[in-house]
Amino acid sequence: MSPNYAMHHGPEFANGKHLTARKANANLDDESAALAEKYLDANSVKPMLSEFVKNSDLFRLLYEVFEHHMSLIKSRSQTLGDGQITVYDKALLELTDKGAAETCYMGAIQLFLDQVMGMEGAEAADLEALVVKHVAVRSLLLNVTRTNVEEATGPIPAILEKGAINGNAPGQTHKDNKNGPRNNAKELKAIKDSLSRILSTFSNAQREYKLIADSDVVAKSRAAKFLRDTAENALNYLHARNMEHAMVPTLEAAFQMAKEKAIALSGGRKRPFEIHEADCKRGGGKPTPSTSSSASRFARRRSQPHCYRVSRPRGDCYRPY
Repeated sequence: MSPNYAMHHGPEFANGKHLTARKANANLDDESAALAEKYLDANSVKPMLSEFVKNSDLFRLLYEVFEHHMSLIKSRSQTLGDGQITVYDKALLELTDKGAAETCYMGAIQLFLDQVMGMEGAEAADLEALVVKHVAVRSLLLNVTRTNVEEATGPIPAILEKGAINGNAPGQTHKDNKNGPRNNAKELKAIKDSLSRILSTFSNAQREYKLIADSDVVAKSRAAKFLRDTAENALNYLHARNMEHAMVPTLEAAFQMAKEKAIALSGGRKRPFEIHEADCKRGGGKPTPSTSSSASRFARRRSQPHCYRVSRPRGDCYRPY
C-alpha cells in the first residue's frame, strides 16, 4: 500500500494496523460476553460456593475481597484494548451491570473464584484458607500504611502503647527513645511477621478440623483442641498489643465453637484454668454477664485479678509463640 493511498483513506488503512487492533478488541469483547453468559446461568454456582455461603462470617470476608477487586476494576480503563483489565474483569462488570446492581451476585462471585482467584475445581476448605490469608495480608498492609502515617506525625502507633513490645513506660514516644523510629519499625515488622504466622496456623487448624469426620471422635477432639488453642493464641496476641483486626469476629466464633466441641468430645472435661475461673465466679467474685465473646472474657480477667488464667505448661494446648 502506497503512502498516498493511506493519506487519502485515513489512518485506519495505514499498514492495516488500526483495523487489526479493532478486530482484536472486538474478539476480546466477544470472549468476555461469552464468559458472562456462561456464569449468568444459576446452575454454574458450584457446591463449593454453596457450602461456603452457609457460613456468614466467611462469606462476609469473601464478599469484601470481591468488592475490593471490583473497585479496582472500576478505577481503571474498562476498554480491553487499553490493557488495564482482563476479559474476566470485563465479564465481572457485565454480570454486575457495571456496578449499578448489587454486586453480591452468585454468578459473578463464582466467576471471580474460578478465574481471578484460580479456585476452579478446588475444595471449600482450600477456598476458606485462601480467603482468610487474603484478608489477613490486606489487614497487615493497612496496618503498615497506618503506622507509616503515624510515625511521620510523631506519636508511636497504637499497637505499641503500654510498653507491650519493648517495655517502655506508657505514653512514651519516639522522642523518649534514643533509637527513635528505627527500632519501632523493626519491632512492628516482628509483630506483623508473628501475627502472619499465627493466622496461617489458625487457617490450617480450621481446614484440618473441617476435613475430619465427626465419627472419628479421637481425631476430631484433637483437632478441636488445636483449633481452640490457635484461635485463642491469635486473640491473646492481638489483645495484648491493642491491635484491631478484621479477623477478630472469625477468631472469636471459631474459639467458642472449638472450645465447646472439645469439652463435649472429652466427656465434659474442661481445662484446669476454666474450672478455676468458674469457681471464682461462684465464690464471691464480682458477677459479670455471660458472653461468648473471647474479648469480653479477656476483659473480665483484667477486672478480676484473682481469677486469672495461670500460666503453666499444658499437654493439650498448642502455643506457636
